[in-house]
Amino acid sequence: MIKNNIVTNTTNVGNTKRKTSRSTLSLTVTKEDHNTTITCQAHNNGHGSPMSTHVVLFVKYAPQVTITVSRPGKATVMEEGDDVEFECQAHANPDDMTYR
Repeated sequence: MIKNNIVTNTTNVGNTKRKTSRSTLSLTVTKEDHNTTITCQAHNNGHGSPMSTHVVLFVKYAPQVTITVSRPGKATVMEEGDDVEFECQAHANPDDMTYR
């Protein structure tokens, strides 16, 4: 549950006993926040159960790329004429990447 970086403002509604409350959450999202659900919930004594709504975060981020050298049973030091395989892995959002 997030409790930091939330600012709440409450205002009176005209000449009534009603009030309007607005809470604002400020955060800096990271790739780890992708597909995280943020829920807003409100409750008062006039209604029996809390009311809530939510949003799912869609965080775009640049590719994270790694490359590994594979020489089964052999050291990664090569000599001219040796066979070698390179494996390139990438993770990004959106995931429509091209490899070169």
